[in-house]
Amino acid sequence: MACEISWAEYQLLFETYESFNQQALTIKGWSVTIGLATIVAIYSQMVGRLGKTALWIASLSVIPFWWMDAYWKSFQNAYLGALKTLEAEPTCAITDKPTLSLIGLWEQEYVSLDFVGLLFVPSVALPHAIILAVGIYLVHRHPPTPQ
Repeated sequence: MACEISWAEYQLLFETYESFNQQALTIKGWSVTIGLATIVAIYSQMVGRLGKTALWIASLSVIPFWWMDAYWKSFQNAYLGALKTLEAEPTCAITDKPTLSLIGLWEQEYVSLDFVGLLFVPSVALPHAIILAVGIYLVHRHPPTPQ
């Protein structure tokens, strides 16, 4: 019985951990769609005298997605400790007690401001940082011209 409970706990943790990757791809997809599509639209339409302002807004639109991506990654990372703990436990043949510690281990690992450091991890920063950099470059070097 204890082996089944530990295995079920591990499977649930691992599935939850992996599901964060799907959500991160969705966040990145929205960031690219909104940020890049808006930048392209600004150059393909007559924007008038507010073109530079619109380009700033389009460039900065990736920041909430970048922040959310890092925040989401901090939630995912909190599951790593629980997974490592379960993987480090002796096999069920040696111990006969279930751990039942999903929430406790997650709370132990989660740090609320951990996402700030994750903002600059490449797996989180990309593609947000590139879109932001391209947008700022375009604002300063090649601003849209009023037509």
